[in-house]
Amino acid sequence: MLWSAAHCTPILKGFIFEKETLAPVIGANIQVSNSEVGVASNEFGSFTLSDLMPGVYTLNISSIGFKKVNIPVVLKEVNELLSIQLEKGIIELNPVNVIRDITSLIGLSQNFLRVPGSGSVIGALDLKKFADTDITRIIARIPGVYVQEEDGFGLRPNIGMRGTGVERSSKINMMEDGIPIAPAPYASPAAYYSPTAGRMEAIEVQKGSSQIKYGPNTTGGAVNYVSSAIPNRMKLRANMEAGSWGLLKTHINVGTSGDIYGILLESFSDKTDGFKKLPKSDPTGYNKQDYLMKIRLNTPKGYKIPTAIELKVSTTDEISNETYLGLTHEDFLVNPLRRYAASALDEMNADHKQMVLTGVVSPIKNLHITASVYNNEFNRNWYKLSEVGGSDISSILNSGNTHEQYGFLDTDSTDNIEYEIKANNRMYQSNGIQLIGRSRFHFLNGDHNLLVGIRKHTDEMDQYQKVDKYGMQGGNLALATQGIWGAGKSNNRLDAAEGTSCFLEDEIQFGIVNLTAGVRAENILVERFDWKGTFYYTAEEDNNQYESEQECIDAGNINCEKIDNWDDPNRLLNPTIKSKKMSVVVPGIGLVYQLNPSIQLLAGVHKGFSPPGPGVDDIHPEESINFEWGGRLRSRFTELNAIAFHNRYKNLLGEDTQFSGEGTYDQFNAGKVNVDGLELSTSHKINTNGFWIPLTFNYTFTKTKFLSSFESEFDGWGGVTAGDELPYVPAHQIFAETGLTEQNWKVYLRYRYMSSMRTEAGSGVLVDSKKTDPVSIVDLTSEYRVTKNVDVYMKVLNILDYQGIVAARPAGVRPTMPRAVLAGIRFSF
Repeated sequence: MLWSAAHCTPILKGFIFEKETLAPVIGANIQVSNSEVGVASNEFGSFTLSDLMPGVYTLNISSIGFKKVNIPVVLKEVNELLSIQLEKGIIELNPVNVIRDITSLIGLSQNFLRVPGSGSVIGALDLKKFADTDITRIIARIPGVYVQEEDGFGLRPNIGMRGTGVERSSKINMMEDGIPIAPAPYASPAAYYSPTAGRMEAIEVQKGSSQIKYGPNTTGGAVNYVSSAIPNRMKLRANMEAGSWGLLKTHINVGTSGDIYGILLESFSDKTDGFKKLPKSDPTGYNKQDYLMKIRLNTPKGYKIPTAIELKVSTTDEISNETYLGLTHEDFLVNPLRRYAASALDEMNADHKQMVLTGVVSPIKNLHITASVYNNEFNRNWYKLSEVGGSDISSILNSGNTHEQYGFLDTDSTDNIEYEIKANNRMYQSNGIQLIGRSRFHFLNGDHNLLVGIRKHTDEMDQYQKVDKYGMQGGNLALATQGIWGAGKSNNRLDAAEGTSCFLEDEIQFGIVNLTAGVRAENILVERFDWKGTFYYTAEEDNNQYESEQECIDAGNINCEKIDNWDDPNRLLNPTIKSKKMSVVVPGIGLVYQLNPSIQLLAGVHKGFSPPGPGVDDIHPEESINFEWGGRLRSRFTELNAIAFHNRYKNLLGEDTQFSGEGTYDQFNAGKVNVDGLELSTSHKINTNGFWIPLTFNYTFTKTKFLSSFESEFDGWGGVTAGDELPYVPAHQIFAETGLTEQNWKVYLRYRYMSSMRTEAGSGVLVDSKKTDPVSIVDLTSEYRVTKNVDVYMKVLNILDYQGIVAARPAGVRPTMPRAVLAGIRFSF
């Protein structure tokens, strides 16, 4: 106990450690008995209790996965720091905790991670340091995860894991609170959606054999956004931030719990004018509004059959002035923040609604049955430039400043030049029900943690689009011809899917050996309904219409041409239907060997799987065999993780998305591919003269190799020769962070490095026109505690103002966000 002259009251300080490893216990609850005074241990396992008068107290200390302890304390004017050790115990969860546990991939017992694979948690303390809203900045600290920036703010994240590919995060399981959150994970996984990262209290990543139970993609892993939980007492939190380019962020969270209820209300507002510049100085930023409500009812303590039910409702509205149109290499070197006038009307208008109803019942001890019913609706219209003078924007920018249409990207007036702006309008819906049973029991000399689950899921993507044509007058786009909704190729279709999946996983503890074996089964139906009207064959020789090409040839014509009549906008005709059924069994097994209390050795193998979408008949699911092995060390203030992985693809799945400005959305198989890598993560905490110095260093090495040759129309791959490397997978990634903290102030410095990446598949020396620049970004943040309830902070992102090429798609090269200065204030009551 230390004496505070400023407050004229004693201050009680202490540390919470694990008994076996002496590692700090993070998030332990320290409650003064028979009072409202309480606190949680921080990232160093330390805690501080103030506002106590000298006297005798009892501290009630608890943490999930540890035995509770009650420590008597005599509070005097002078005393030594408390050092409290917690012993691991059996995790017994009530239904309220089960709801929190089921929303997490890692589980509540994060202090002693035993997942038989590579699992990472970015908790509330790490998220608070830089208060990021960009998921690509947040997730960069996790080894084995790759990101490709697109807009600089993280609105359109492209995330991959262990060489899966990053295109629109379509090869990973995107989840929020353990529920699939991708708009249509089966029918249209490349849907350009990510939850609002700035309002989350944790971000989790699960890789390896233990992530197969989430599906449908099991090769790389899963990203789980953990939303704010209902607090166990009345709590109000607010965060306001302002800075460069008119950025303004407001985050308010209020909630409380009683014996039989809980409620949470949350709002998140994020807007900016943007850092890119149009000739007319129009804003290029965004305005995003996010609202969340949770309501929980539960049986009182001691009830014979404990039960809890929670309703979660959220809504998100976004308007962003974002474009597919990047820059040519030549223009980027002159001004990387430039936007061409032809993209002035580009805008994404999107809204997302989510409802999840979760119920938990415990009919007998150590048996929990959870049922979740969910519905997600995502409607978005991305109005964006697609063609100039008959040339798609990708071909113009790939040719650079020599293309015949290049000059019309940024001109004052044009004659007889049309700008086609497509309203890429999509309506997504996904819903389902999932049941999960969990039981803990002892059988055949082993402690079992058995999970059984089943999910019935349906989703769809309704693609209903139009193309407007413009001219340029006085530097402004002027509407010339308004398009017809649903008319035109690929503008009127519906992709739908049904998936029934079940999994069984048993984690068995045999002394110092932890064995986790699981299996997942999927039955999937995908369908495409295409209202493309009619088609016929004709030739200039006779101008007649024929039902088939052969009939046209038989009539004596030489140059027969197929004419598509895409003219069924009202869907009056019967659509063309393509259906595909598939079934798969995905097994996995992982082993953790506890060499001593501080060191674990692990190994795992599992099958990777990604289902193809509808539309192409002869496409096979992506399959792979994935291996990993390594070890973990956790002792006192030191942690070390080393994981090697090898993914062996049988038939890699690719998709011709409109990343390039124009695409068919058709998928194709790319044959055999090998991906090898090494993930290292280390951390150490130094305590000197009352100051803490946290150190973090993470490194990822990745090597990819196509084992077969093929041709594709997807710009990201093009012609591939055996031995080529995958694009957008960096060979080297580094994340480092350090800081200096004291009770009332903190300073953190972080560094992110990513080596140059290929923008097209290839081998040998990287060519300037087909690679990104090496990324090297430094961020700084500082925080000062004004009062017990008020903090102020300031941060500088991209201190060195790095502005290299971070991507060459969707169309053209693009920069990351330049230097930004922001300041904020936090309240907590």
